Amino acid sequence: MPRVHRPAALRQHGPDAAWGLQRQGAHHPLRRHPGARQRPRAVARSPGGPPRRTRPEGADRPLSSGNPAGPCRNAGESLHDPSDGGLGQRWASPASNLATGPPRAPQGPDKRNRAPSRARNEGREDACVKVLILTASVGEGHNAAARAVSEEIRELYPNAEIQVENGLARVGAFWERFVVDGYKIQLNKAQWSYSWLYWSIVKSKRVTHFYKGLCSVIGCRKINRLIDYSSPDIVLSTYPLTSAMLASLKRRGKVKLPCANLVTDFAPHPMWMYPDLDDNYVMHISTIEMVATMMEPSPTTVVAPLVSKRFLGPSRRAEAREALGVPEGAFVVMVIGGGWGVGNIERSARSVASVDGVWTLVVCGRNAELQQKLSDGPPPRSIILGFVDNMPELIDACDLAVQNAGGLTSLEALRRGCPLLITDAIPGHGVANGQLMDRVGVARYVRNAAELPEAVAACRDDPGLRPRAERLAEGFATLPSAGACLVELYEGARTRAAIGLPEPVLAGGGTGGSGAHRHVAAARARSRRLRLSALAAAALVAFALVTSGTSVS
Repeated sequence: MPRVHRPAALRQHGPDAAWGLQRQGAHHPLRRHPGARQRPRAVARSPGGPPRRTRPEGADRPLSSGNPAGPCRNAGESLHDPSDGGLGQRWASPASNLATGPPRAPQGPDKRNRAPSRARNEGREDACVKVLILTASVGEGHNAAARAVSEEIRELYPNAEIQVENGLARVGAFWERFVVDGYKIQLNKAQWSYSWLYWSIVKSKRVTHFYKGLCSVIGCRKINRLIDYSSPDIVLSTYPLTSAMLASLKRRGKVKLPCANLVTDFAPHPMWMYPDLDDNYVMHISTIEMVATMMEPSPTTVVAPLVSKRFLGPSRRAEAREALGVPEGAFVVMVIGGGWGVGNIERSARSVASVDGVWTLVVCGRNAELQQKLSDGPPPRSIILGFVDNMPELIDACDLAVQNAGGLTSLEALRRGCPLLITDAIPGHGVANGQLMDRVGVARYVRNAAELPEAVAACRDDPGLRPRAERLAEGFATLPSAGACLVELYEGARTRAAIGLPEPVLAGGGTGGSGAHRHVAAARARSRRLRLSALAAAALVAFALVTSGTSVS
């Protein structure tokens, strides 16, 4: 009997290895004749990626309307309860019936390792761009920023497919609870601990590199898998920890798509800025000077403060006051602590109410305990509200907004032309935001509620306060939007790919497409050291949690 030749792959790894040769186009030496019983077909694989498994009906996957016209399918944006921050969105564009079905087959080579391809049609209205936005439910600001960028992109690309993902949830449920619940505990029970963490990051580059390496160890693999599965043209992050993971993937050459970082704080800390990303979007020119002195040189672009389109319409002051039952000539101050209602909101509200003739509008957010406490013993001339979705109307009804973090609500007031005062700021980024805003003339900052009555009275007696705020809002409107800058970044990468130009070498050593091998090798070695140290720290933390019986929930 003649001896059958067995290929090396088959001798070393068994029969499945030979099937890998067949998938790559090599001749299979053991193919049977047509009449013989055939081996079951191997699991379909995407080029260079893991096996694609059929997902069960209703599983979490991109939504498709069943348009057979190629990869630019017309999908629709799902409507969700505002409490989830819009994180249930998947590939979406305005005209979908939200039909679900099996996942689409891979369309060509893996887009993760190449620049975006040229759209079929030349006009933007017919172009199809896939955008992946990474965010996190740590407060409401990061999710709202993701929704605002989606709106801006849709104005430029009506058929754009936009996927908004909770990056922390994708990394793992434990790490999401650890970050979100730990942040809540710090702000409500132990603000000193958050202040210590923040300033240790600001003042020590070693601490900053350690936490960036820790993020790389914990989440890079999951985020890389998400990008591989979603196959976007461009990626944007609105949360610093997901930005750290994205920058690590860019630095090590795992992701070569254009990637950008949207800073939602007026005064960013070092965990916000990344030289390995293609661009970092900030909201004021003073931030660039701050970045140059505190952090590594990073590509930076100044954009308009990011708010929803609802905040850019005409003012409806009379209607808003009538709906609230506030006298037309009264001086109204809104006190708000963000979507979570954290900080010393009650003390600030009672300090404002102590000023003669001032009406106080208190927005407690999702802090039901605070809302109940103020409702049981309300300050004089006050209106107590919980979480609201008509913030533009409330800002129109007010003469002054009092906030404690300089976050999303502060940006909404500034874009609406409402004067802003920051007091009792949250330790860490709240204090840094308030101080920078006061220094550049965007808002007024007072340290605590004891100084608040005098500051409110001064604002009430200043006739030029409102006109200055309106002129500031007009100045912000002249800045480019983050969505427009992101589209410009995508089109630049597409043009370079079309004419065969190499991607530029980024400041951190990574590249957008190819080249700079020495920089990439050095960055990989540095990243490897950071991951090893972060892995050791994570093991110590896990050991401490297990031995002490502490549960994060």
